[in-house]
Amino acid sequence: MIPSEIGGKTVTEIADHAFDVINGSPEYADFVSVSLPKTLARIGECAFRGCTGLTTVRIPASVTEIGGDAFAGGAASTALNFDGNAPAVTGGSGSLGLGTAAAIRVMSG
Repeated sequence: MIPSEIGGKTVTEIADHAFDVINGSPEYADFVSVSLPKTLARIGECAFRGCTGLTTVRIPASVTEIGGDAFAGGAASTALNFDGNAPAVTGGSGSLGLGTAAAIRVMSG
């Protein structure tokens, strides 16, 4: 789980390449599930690229933008669960970079 606050500051964004295994952060390859805080507005480009263990991501309704290739090179069967409408994908390839067996679920409420 990514917290809603770090050092007294509200977490509103996951930076470009924040957990990018391919770009030099191999310690994140084993992420299995990620739950994002309701304070989050943006997920950066290639934020979780190469996280091959990642199978489930819960994205709150507060997220309005996801950078291109945010999940590229990850598990072929990653499931993205949106609490509300799926946000716009911007930058990079213009896609989420999901594998062929990925699932996208938009949850109501």
